Amino acid sequence: MILQIFNLLSTTVLVAAQLSPALVPKQAPKPRLPKVDENACPFEGCQFGEWTVRKPVRLFSTWKHKQTPLRRLAKGEVVRALTGIHITFAPSEISVTAPMPQYGLKPGDTVFGYMNLGEGFFNAWFKGMWVEEFDGSAIVPGCSRNCSARLVKPGTFELWVQLRTRDGVTGWTKETDSFDGKDALGRLMPNAGQTQRSVPSEQRLWTAAGRVRAREAALADGVLRCCAVKTFVMGALLQSLSHVQVAQDPPGAVSISFALFGIE
Repeated sequence: MILQIFNLLSTTVLVAAQLSPALVPKQAPKPRLPKVDENACPFEGCQFGEWTVRKPVRLFSTWKHKQTPLRRLAKGEVVRALTGIHITFAPSEISVTAPMPQYGLKPGDTVFGYMNLGEGFFNAWFKGMWVEEFDGSAIVPGCSRNCSARLVKPGTFELWVQLRTRDGVTGWTKETDSFDGKDALGRLMPNAGQTQRSVPSEQRLWTAAGRVRAREAALADGVLRCCAVKTFVMGALLQSLSHVQVAQDPPGAVSISFALFGIE
């Protein structure tokens, strides 16, 4: 049985070692501003498709500076969201307060945050390196323990979405908080039987604090979102551990096993 557990842990370590390129820092110049990200849907659960207007929305010819108004969408109107443009006018500034060895960062270093990806991850640049999916779960505000950085200056962002009306008009709006249907996770909660309250996109943009709070709220409602690989391996490990005399293991063995999964 101990051999089985060892094999499971070895497999987990191997999977963890094969990191996605998006998680690995790579050399890159600091992005020029404004930074424009196309086909952007910058929060967890974001989805294009059918959206319903909750309050009147202005539709423009383009997301760019030289734009003309097209029409006003009425409450209750159903439109199709086609794509999004995320603009970073100024990145968020984050000060490192404790070593972050996974990124080679030390206290006093600065991380610049760009587009949010959901669940505390965001695009980041620091010390000549770019990380497509930077883990911001240790950033204050939002982090409550084992924190290693703090938000010094919030960034300035805009999100524009291209919409097509049922009568064939295509235009752009940045009033994305005026729609239902954009959040795939904002459907009926399994326990409450009520629609999840929407969160303004301005509060969601990249910040780890917002994502951590959203994750905690979801957990409180009985919703657990995590990596499928982690769930499968952790379940197998727990099943194996249930047949093991824990007292016979070396001190700290179980806690070390859990630590591999980021569980304390």
